[in-house]
Amino acid sequence: METIDELTTFLTTATEDDGLLYRGVAWSLMREKGVLPTNAPSLGPMIETDLAEYGFALLRGSMALRAQAGASDLTNKAFECAAIAFESLVRNGDPKSPDRGFHRTIAAVAYHLAGFSALAYSLFNDVTDDLNASPGETAIRHLILRDLGQLRGFVRDWLGDQAHEDGEIVKALRGKESDIDEALSAILNTTICRALACFDLRSRRTNLSQSRPRGCCSSPQSAWRTT
Repeated sequence: METIDELTTFLTTATEDDGLLYRGVAWSLMREKGVLPTNAPSLGPMIETDLAEYGFALLRGSMALRAQAGASDLTNKAFECAAIAFESLVRNGDPKSPDRGFHRTIAAVAYHLAGFSALAYSLFNDVTDDLNASPGETAIRHLILRDLGQLRGFVRDWLGDQAHEDGEIVKALRGKESDIDEALSAILNTTICRALACFDLRSRRTNLSQSRPRGCCSSPQSAWRTT
């Protein structure tokens, strides 16, 4: 694991060079459904890959620094730069790109971590197209849009499905025709849903304890069933 000084140096250097981000924004603005006009200037043959790698590197570094030293102007700036990179990948992009939902979700999350919740909200607010989103990405979308009713219903349905229980996943992996990718996908999506459920229940329990000292739900399962 990098030290705080190493992470600070990396993020400072990475966020001072805005050349890639400027090219990425220009590239995204000139596209139409993922295609550049024939007279578009050369912005780099690998710009899509460069933006993704840059965004992920900043996300990793800023999350690591934030975990060790807490939030700061530097981590916020790094999250913002990562968000711009990922937003450039989806703005005016190919509507059939398999990563369109994933990159949009990452961009929204990065904006939110940078303190720009309105920008995060705007990335999903008027989107009606199919985003090819995973269950975990769909749950995060409900959270960013602050649609807690939809979030609770979606998470409850996912966690209530017997196929997503730990025992069922283990049984599937031990089968003769096990699908590792499908099992890993189920584990990741279930982990996200459990985290969101835990966060929501803790918040609701705090509110209930303040307003109703007695009669609080005795278990997370009962709380979710009564929502």
